[in-house]
Amino acid sequence: VKLAAGLFKIHPLIMMDNGQLVPGKKYKGKMTMLLKQYVADLKEQYPSYDKKRCFITHSSADKEIVDIAKAKVAEIFEFDEVIETVAGSIVTSHCGQGTLGVLFIYNK
Repeated sequence: VKLAAGLFKIHPLIMMDNGQLVPGKKYKGKMTMLLKQYVADLKEQYPSYDKKRCFITHSSADKEIVDIAKAKVAEIFEFDEVIETVAGSIVTSHCGQGTLGVLFIYNK
């Protein structure tokens, strides 16, 4: 599955829903291009959110990828602070190197 996903440049979105990780949209293409759409989709899906803090968490993603995510988050969200964190070994082993997520609390 990982080989096919890599070959076709498929990047699945994993979401937290009622304490469970569930599959979401599947993005296709280069990470540098699809990150902008990913962050825009988050803003659309979660228009009401806690503006205190956001985390950009990744598993050893390229600096360019992380910087693109930070810039897009700063452009369309209004967080007081955006903190970059590196995912731990469990997330990295399950999701793979280069995984990136934008994490924040949304208001229901």
